[in-house]
Order: sequence, then C-alpha cells, then structure tokens
Amino acid sequence: MQGGLMGLFNLEISEDLTFDSPIELFDSYKDKKITSLYDYQSDIIKKYMQNIDKKDVLIELPTGSGKSLIGILIADFLRKEKKLKVLYLCLTNQLV
Repeated sequence: MQGGLMGLFNLEISEDLTFDSPIELFDSYKDKKITSLYDYQSDIIKKYMQNIDKKDVLIELPTGSGKSLIGILIADFLRKEKKLKVLYLCLTNQLV
C-alpha cells in the first residue's frame, strides 16, 4: 500500500517466526524493559489460550497489576499469528 499512514510506518514483520502463545512471543522480544511476566500474568494468558476461540473475553485484575501488558501481548499474538486486526481502546488519555 503506497502513501497514507502505511507509508509512515514499517509494519512488515521482518522475521518469519511463529509462536504458540503470547508468552513465547514475549520471551522472544530482545529489547524488552520488563524482563519477565509475573506468575499470575502467565496464568491468565494460559487461561486465555484455553478460551482463544471464544468471541468475548474479559480480563479483570486490580489496578497496577499489569492488565495492559497482558492485553498488548494477546493483541500482538493475534495480530502476528492469527493475522487478525486489533483495535486497543483506552477510556481516557491518561490510560493511553
């Protein structure tokens, strides 16, 4: 696609890698500032993977417990592995 927003960003996946879960995808990131997931974050991702075919999924955790990281990992996994388009919404600018 020429021009438009696609011309501003390199959205091509440079490596031809496949992952079985968002956890494997997280582990593959080389320049990550967060070095590991908490056990409960991994457990939630594993539970999500057991329900990956369900249309609607809700992840509920207390404030500051890493919901955004879980959501972004799942979204990136779906985008890369399932070739799905992902829209990540935040209620306020502060949450962005």
